[in-house]
Amino acid sequence: MIDPTAAAAVFNVVHFRAKPGQAEEFERTYCALPRDMPGLKRFVLLKTGDEAYCGIGEWTSMEHLVAARPKMGGNLDRLRPLLLVLDDGVSVTSACSGSAVIDVTIGR
Repeated sequence: MIDPTAAAAVFNVVHFRAKPGQAEEFERTYCALPRDMPGLKRFVLLKTGDEAYCGIGEWTSMEHLVAARPKMGGNLDRLRPLLLVLDDGVSVTSACSGSAVIDVTIGR
């Protein structure tokens, strides 16, 4: 049973596609971005294809995530020259965020 009083972890997920031939530069630039944002617990960059990536951040609260959006936008501005426009024809990222419904640790 889900405990509605338990504090849920908060995550943001962002999908990126590097321009052809720019994957290594994207990785270098992305890994060097500042992440000194209050409430950011950890960060993971997944390589999901040849030039496709997914960034996942874990936050202590939705308030911290929302407060960090301007800094995350500044980080995105540094990446824009390396990114393809996605299928919508407008955006270089596809992003979502929210509270975890289930958070299970196995084997610890």
